[in-house]
Amino acid sequence: MAIHRPALPEDTLEIEKLFSMISSSVEVKAQFNWSVQAIQTAMNENKFFVSAVDNKIIAFICYHELADDIEILALGIDPEYSGRGLMKSMVFNFLTSCTNGSSLCFLEVHEGNSKAIGLYQALGFKIDRVRANYYADGANALVM
Repeated sequence: MAIHRPALPEDTLEIEKLFSMISSSVEVKAQFNWSVQAIQTAMNENKFFVSAVDNKIIAFICYHELADDIEILALGIDPEYSGRGLMKSMVFNFLTSCTNGSSLCFLEVHEGNSKAIGLYQALGFKIDRVRANYYADGANALVM
């Protein structure tokens, strides 16, 4: 069973490794194109929420708070655990525990990432606007 919780300082190395693994394993690089430097910056400047199975971090949400709003910057799951509903459970738990029911939570997603878009829509996210040519491959970002 997965445990969803805010990240602890001692989780940093595991999150960084998972971040790098996901970044190097995606098929369309523009959908998750975080450099090592960007990952390290994210680790220092943002907050993380994680999912752990048997004390191993298997998924994360990288986010930051902007006044009353929360922006999800990145999220990912170990491919070994993908397709089991764990990400949906984690994001739902994150939204319930971190937004206190009143904050606006938004994110950007590559228009070609239909799996992620489906997940976000199942969790109640709606497309708010489109950022044209946002990604390196010329694709639009959907702001949800």
